[in-house]
Amino acid sequence: MDRTFWDKRYDQKDFENFDFIELLEENIHLNEGDHHVGIASVIRVFAIKK
Repeated sequence: MDRTFWDKRYDQKDFENFDFIELLEENIHLNEGDHHVGIASVIRVFAIKK
């Protein structure tokens, strides 16, 4: 799984041994230090291994 960019489609295929409870793609505002600030696209996953 050597990818720089993911989307929900990749997550579901790569983790087929999981039941997804929640899988969201969203934009958030980061503020994690001088060089890690701004809008970021994230995927938030809540899943249970089968």
